[in-house]
Amino acid sequence: MDDALQIPSFQEWVTYCFTDPVPKIPWEDDPPPETMVRYLVQLFEAPRVATAGLSDERIGKGLWHICGYDGYLKSARDDDVPHDLQIRCIESLKVLYRDLFAVRCGPLLQHLLTPDDPVKGTALDTICYMLFDLSQIEGATTTIGEEHLVDPIFDVLEYALGLDSVACQESALHGLGHLWLFHSKRVPPIVDRYLAAHPDLDERLRSYAGAARVGVVR
Repeated sequence: MDDALQIPSFQEWVTYCFTDPVPKIPWEDDPPPETMVRYLVQLFEAPRVATAGLSDERIGKGLWHICGYDGYLKSARDDDVPHDLQIRCIESLKVLYRDLFAVRCGPLLQHLLTPDDPVKGTALDTICYMLFDLSQIEGATTTIGEEHLVDPIFDVLEYALGLDSVACQESALHGLGHLWLFHSKRVPPIVDRYLAAHPDLDERLRSYAGAARVGVVR
């Protein structure tokens, strides 16, 4: 650790985030935004390395801490972070989807679960589903000055739709449904390509795709 700044190393930050429950911050200063985004990229581009040996529940809680409301992921949109690094951070979510969510998330459709359902999946399932509904990333698609992140965001969502994972597909549809309000011309063609590529899709997921296509998701 840098004694002058008292900021954590990548490994110290990862250990802190994936400790359950998350402890009191043990350092004086969070990494500056650019360093924080480099940590996010390192985590997202090799998620299985950083989370090796951890349970789905513990990984999910850690990702909620990182990506949830007012979490560290907000640094990806910080003005002090170079645009190319911001874009790389968004694009690294493809690897998070492919190497972690697609491998470890269950088949439960989160949008159909109710408070009375006895089985709800893990925290990993829920952060996968909610990843693009937390205002950390999707807000960039409606913010002046962040137009450079719009294409990468839609690229990630369409990539997730192409993965052989119900959880990833539902997550991407959820995100697209929320983006429809400001990108109503961009969302339907992506959903249409998805539906055409999956003629045997589960009817429940097909129905959700139809809702996402017109911006009616929860």
